[in-house]
Order: sequence, then structure tokens, then C-alpha cells
Amino acid sequence: MRAALLIVTLLLVASLPASADSIVQLEALPPGMSSGASVATQDAVYVFGGYDAWQTWPSSALDTIARVDAQTGAVTIMNARLPQGLFQASAVWTGEKAYIFGGTGQNVSGRGIVEYDPATDTVQQFDAALPVDARGASAVWNGHVAYVLGGVDGPAIVRFDPATKVATRLAHDLPEGYGLYESGAWADGAAYVVGQEDILRVDPETGAASVSKHHLPNAGWAPALASDGTRLYIWGVSSRGDEVMRYDAAKDALAIMPGRTIILGGSVAAWAGDHALVFGGTSCAPQDYCNRAYSYAPQAVVPKPSIAIKEIHYNLYRDQDSGKVKGEFAVTVNVSNAPVYGQQLLASPTITPRLERTTRDVFELARLEVGEYRLFYVVDSPTPGPLACARFVADSGNSEFGLLTSDKVCALVGQ
Repeated sequence: MRAALLIVTLLLVASLPASADSIVQLEALPPGMSSGASVATQDAVYVFGGYDAWQTWPSSALDTIARVDAQTGAVTIMNARLPQGLFQASAVWTGEKAYIFGGTGQNVSGRGIVEYDPATDTVQQFDAALPVDARGASAVWNGHVAYVLGGVDGPAIVRFDPATKVATRLAHDLPEGYGLYESGAWADGAAYVVGQEDILRVDPETGAASVSKHHLPNAGWAPALASDGTRLYIWGVSSRGDEVMRYDAAKDALAIMPGRTIILGGSVAAWAGDHALVFGGTSCAPQDYCNRAYSYAPQAVVPKPSIAIKEIHYNLYRDQDSGKVKGEFAVTVNVSNAPVYGQQLLASPTITPRLERTTRDVFELARLEVGEYRLFYVVDSPTPGPLACARFVADSGNSEFGLLTSDKVCALVGQ
């Protein structure tokens, strides 16, 4: 009597192509600049404060201001310092000055407003304070005023006018449960709050809000978020953790981009003209993840993936005790144009492949890059047949394309 095979492997038999996204790892930020606040000017991104997990409190809350050149990635620590060490703050750029709101630090109320002028490298803290504790809040700029969204005091919406230096809590709030340790950006004429698996669109002046039908697969707190004005780019929220997701605000469409960067929760990002700069993260394993910096320029159009079964092969036998057909089933699959995700094999009713997983959801979570693969399955079926057929199904990673299904391929089953 022969025993059924219990081994399932995934074997790559073709090399992987380079991503069409342009990704460049830049000069690292100073250690500990995760959980900072960032803004983009015409020629640079400024990162304010941050948290250095390798220092003891209160030294772990940083008062530094780092300038990152948008083209070269060169890092300069400015002479100006924040009034206190801060992290979990939010910031906006008005076109002339940056405003930093709230934040966590020693003897910090979370209600502070700090102005930074890069032309003179000077910092000013206003006597006027926010009407709420904005630790863990996000902030957006609509071209005229800033909105501070959420924080530890709840889902408040605060309007700040730089011309008058007046901060006003509006009569309406974000929907309950939103606004704490999430990220905000302005796109398509509205504010977006991203985190806790949701993408929330809100009109700050009226409070009108709606939640996207798409859920982020692994949204922790404060994902890195950058807006090009119409689309949001999100880091640290995919199932793998190294993927970039793009949300088209006008279409309510979500796509996984081909490029991959190792950016973790607590990171910051800003859009700098035609590309994003993204920095750091709080889960440091290894330690240098905390201060990594990337330039990320997405390809304009994400191509639709294509999948095809090139060959199926059975190596089967009949178990004398059970009368079942058992053995090995192999399928060769070609993935072209773009990666696919969450693949599944649909076989004919006569022989049903059974996957024996050796790691957690290895087939559901695997990302297959462009290339050719051979997938091995275990067969354990009571109903053999002379002809077996199979289709390969995979998630395109793009809500506009949805699930992909290959053409059906059939083969004679040798007994």
C-alpha cells in the first residue's frame, strides 16, 4: 500500500522582472525619526520631530527638523529646533510656511501650534492653542485653511486659518471611531482619513462623510500616506507589508502597485511634485527600518495582469484500502504584465486537488510576480475520471480588474 503525498511546494522557475515603478533607497534619516510629521515644499520635504525608540524618555521625543532634498534625497538637519521634542504630531504646508499641530512629548499638552518658515529657518510657537488635544490627529490643507482631524479627545474637526492664526472647533465631528492614530490627506476636493482598515472621505466644512467600499487588508495605526491631488498612495497596509497601495479618489478604486518598499507602520510620507518621499516606521527589525528613506515614482497606468495554465500533469495511483485515487497533481502557470495575489485552483469535479499548507495561508497570501511557476498539489479523490480539467483563479490586486480566471486546460488522467 502506498501513502498519499503530503508535501506542497511553490517553485519559481523564471526570473523576476524589475518593477515599472521607480524606487530609490535614499540617504537614511537620523535614527529615531519615525512617527514624525512631514510636509512637502517645491524642492524639499521637511520632517518634524519623531520618536527614537533607542533613547530613554524624554530624550526619545525629538525636536529636530530634517530637510530632505526632493531630487537628491540629501538630508540636512536644520539649525532651528521645535520648542519641545514631539512625535505623533501632524503638519501642513501653506505654500510659504509649515504648521505643526499637537504631538506627544514631555510636558506637551497636545494643543500646541508651531509655525516653521524654511526661508529663514525660524520657529514660532503661538500663544493661541488648539481647542482639543491633537495628539495622534491628522491634518490636511485645502489651499486656504488647515483642518486638524481627530486626536485623543475624539473625532473633532478643527479649522485653522493661518491668516488670522485662529483655530476653531467646528460644530460637527468625524464619524465616531475615526481620527485617532490615522493619516490624513487632501484629494479630489475632500479630506481623506486612512487607517483602521478604512478609507474615509469627509467634507470638513459640512461633516458629510462616506466610507470607501474597499477595506485595507492590514491597516495599522498611522500608515504612511501621500496625495498627488487626485490619488492617495499608502504604505504599510498590505497583507505583506512591503507593498504600495494606490487609491483613486474619483473612481473609488484601490490597486496594489507593482513596486515594493519595506516601510512599516508609523512612517511618514509626502508628495514632492511627481514622486513621493517616504520615511521610516516604528517596528524596527532590523533597526535600520526605522530611518529608511525612499523616493517612489509610480508608473502612470498599472497594467492588467494575465494568467494562463501552460500544462497540467497527474501522477496518480489507486489506494487499495480506501479505493480512492491519490497522488500528485502539478500545474504550470504563467503570470504576465503584472503580479497577482491570492491564487486558487479550480479543478474538475472528478479529481479535487487538496492543498497541504506548510505555512500560514501560503497560497491565499502569496504574491506571484511576473514569471512562470509550477504549483504542486496533493490529490485525494473518491471519483476518478478519464479526463480532468483545471482553471487558475487569482486576484489582480486592482479593484477595477477584480478576479482573473485562466482558460480551462484538460488532460487525460493516467491510472
